[in-house]
Amino acid sequence: QKITQLTLALVDLDRKVVKAEVCEDCSTLDLNESVSELVEQMYEEINFDRLALPYDTRLAPSEKFPELAPAVRATIQLHTELGFSTVKMLIPNSKTDWFEAPATWLLPGLGVGLGKGYLVELRYSSLEKGGNTQFYFEDTASNGIGRAVYESTQFTLTKPSVFYSPNPDADWTWGWGLANYLLVFHAAPANETDNINKNVSVLTPFFEYGYQWWGEDYPLQVKAHLSTVGFGVSLSSGFRFFF
Repeated sequence: QKITQLTLALVDLDRKVVKAEVCEDCSTLDLNESVSELVEQMYEEINFDRLALPYDTRLAPSEKFPELAPAVRATIQLHTELGFSTVKMLIPNSKTDWFEAPATWLLPGLGVGLGKGYLVELRYSSLEKGGNTQFYFEDTASNGIGRAVYESTQFTLTKPSVFYSPNPDADWTWGWGLANYLLVFHAAPANETDNINKNVSVLTPFFEYGYQWWGEDYPLQVKAHLSTVGFGVSLSSGFRFFF
């Protein structure tokens, strides 16, 4: 009579989706508008673009569905890490009753990574710094230095690391990795002029958590960096591309 029911159904191999609309005293224009609303509701639930086949059957599968094509995504980033630690953490065999003097660094570096939906990145950072830093250490087995106060006039810090992130495209991104802090102190005992190189290597896991902008193409990240050596703030920028 005066009531009209419109039903739009999609039957797939593993599901059935039904959308219905009821109206009373509907004109042809009203019915036409109801049909449009049903189609919009169906489109919200079903991605019809994935169901449609291209008209040109000569296209390769990767051209028909580019989002399903195998691809490798590369990431290149410039890193800068502002780190905070103590000499005791950086030199584990330093004198145990020595004062925990702070150590800071601003470490630039480069990272190259691969991954689509995840990221495995190799990083390398290096810094050479001058100045006078007093510290205790004893290492009679390797350098015959013994226990004394040494004044460091220059040191080199390099940090190769590997990093993994399960959500490199998210706004709030996180991940973990393994870093090796390599320090070379060009130092001399107090009141002496002959320098002695002191090599220190500290292997430590680390965790990073922070925020990024334009993660899918041009990641700009600010992250907190935490490891057994200390903590820091990491700033990085770069770009991502497929090949």
